[in-house]
Amino acid sequence: MDVNNKGRYVMNVITVMKRVALTFLITLFTEMQFVVTQTKICDSPQYIELDKKGIITCRFHKDFFAVWWYSSVDFRNSRPTIEYQNKNKSGPGYESGEFDVYPNGSLIVTEVKLKHEDMLTVAYLPSEEELYDFIHIQVIVIVKPDVPFPLITQCDNVSNTCFIVASKGDMECYVRGARPRVSLDFISRTVNGDRKITEELEITPEGDGYTSRISTRNAFHRSSLLVLLVCKASSITDLFDKTESFALVQNGLANRITEKSTPITIERYDRMELHCTENGNAFTVWKRAIPPRYVDYELLLYSISFGQGFIEVFAEDIILEHNISLVIPSTDIRHEGEYFCVFGDGLSDGMKVYNVTVAVPVYPVIEGCSDQAYCKLQSEYGGSLTCSVEGIRPQVELQWNAYYENQSNLISFINPQRIIKENGDLFDVTLFVQYRVSEKVPERLTVECGVVSTNDLLSNLSKKMDLLFSTGNTLHRMLLNSLCTLISVMGNSLLYGLPVLQINRLQRTQNIAARIVTRSQPKDHITHILSDLHWLPIQDRIIFKILLLVYRSFVGALPPYLSDLLQPYQVNRSSMRSHNKSLLCERRSNRSWGIRAFATAGPLLWKNLPEHVKLCPSLASFKRSLETHLMQTV
Repeated sequence: MDVNNKGRYVMNVITVMKRVALTFLITLFTEMQFVVTQTKICDSPQYIELDKKGIITCRFHKDFFAVWWYSSVDFRNSRPTIEYQNKNKSGPGYESGEFDVYPNGSLIVTEVKLKHEDMLTVAYLPSEEELYDFIHIQVIVIVKPDVPFPLITQCDNVSNTCFIVASKGDMECYVRGARPRVSLDFISRTVNGDRKITEELEITPEGDGYTSRISTRNAFHRSSLLVLLVCKASSITDLFDKTESFALVQNGLANRITEKSTPITIERYDRMELHCTENGNAFTVWKRAIPPRYVDYELLLYSISFGQGFIEVFAEDIILEHNISLVIPSTDIRHEGEYFCVFGDGLSDGMKVYNVTVAVPVYPVIEGCSDQAYCKLQSEYGGSLTCSVEGIRPQVELQWNAYYENQSNLISFINPQRIIKENGDLFDVTLFVQYRVSEKVPERLTVECGVVSTNDLLSNLSKKMDLLFSTGNTLHRMLLNSLCTLISVMGNSLLYGLPVLQINRLQRTQNIAARIVTRSQPKDHITHILSDLHWLPIQDRIIFKILLLVYRSFVGALPPYLSDLLQPYQVNRSSMRSHNKSLLCERRSNRSWGIRAFATAGPLLWKNLPEHVKLCPSLASFKRSLETHLMQTV
């Protein structure tokens, strides 16, 4: 044997002797019960998560000599799973890749399995001269649930706080697939503290973990309208991001409205602020009943002031101020509805209701007047007036009156006709009236068209105008008044189809009335006189009245007993022009009296009317266009 081989042989013998000596010392100290089971070097128990890398942490001395890890407490009859000595690693656990060791001596479990839940032993030798310490460590394998907080059944798994409406106080909370076992409690949280309302806890195995389930009944025992339920999880380790889940529960069967709904009108685009109570509350819920049926509810927001507080807002344009007041910075029509504020503190509760109307005020416009605030109109002693508002909300009525109360007996408004159209969320309202004035009327009479509404924002909307009358003696005024009334009767649509001889008699009467009104000479041509007065000849006036009835049937302003006589023409081909939609079915009659019927005469006259007149957007514009058209044909 050469020197080198002899040297290696000597070193191997020394190594073997050291191992034998160490094994002897370990056995000796074990027999002498020098095993240290309680130490601050390694904490016990320690938790490692299933299917992940696990670390059993110990705080060994920096320059320790050796660490031996055993997979059980019976280390006397087993060899170490992994050995770490002089920075060298060995052992079956290390060779299989199941375990590893950090340089500080802490054990690494490469992939945690349930079999690793056991009592481990680590033999720790600070130096060659010191004795071994034997440390027992309880290892517990944990499985975190899919949802990182206790889950209340009626809530979703996105947040640990929710609002629900329940007809009963029966609630359930659970944690699924957690390891080790989790204990649950249901708590009713009030301003005076917590109160347990838990029924029996049920724990069942599920997969590699356990499912814990708990329920409660009669949650509305102390507060019959609103209660804050807390599901609290307890475990020996941290399995959850949040150990408490909250459910703010409103009793769906409770009807605690002790005061009437408070009506509130807000002008469009103004700030709206609704107060719930004067003092703050532990819980506040704002909801809105959606018009027009008010049976569907929209949850706007809810807040919980316990602890750090919680507010969840579901509408983008809504703000909660001071934890109780609902604020909408710019109110629009979509915000109309009935608003409910439900509040409580776990011991007492209440509700406040607001009925919100969004108003769009618009001033009336009088036909014949410009947009100026005040106007004058040269008038006859009898005639018609038209007033309208476009784009107003809510729906209103219009009314004509004498502006000064002491003049109310000098003018009368008769035969009012109203047309109301929906324009999206707004309304267009038009009022036609005929008026007659007394023979005692002064040269100037102030009248007013105003909005009739119980709404304070709309009730003061009005437009004034002066009716100016020509001077003259009383007899002349009475005669003019009578003639104007006569002319309006002569143009009745019932006279359609009369023989020419009868029409000419009526025409001569109109001509005489026109000459009296204008004080013209007999030699003056009557056509120019009628044109200056804007009086249609009798025959054209009869046609005017019939076509006016037809147009009103299209806009829905004609009574059913007349509108049912007209049948719209049904267009089958999509290629037909859009104006064909205003066609009417024509009725044929072989008798002279049959031709005079409204059902026959109306469609026939309507057919010969120009399209631009048929398609007028409003009744006022139709009257102007039709009168112009008939004047041009005279």
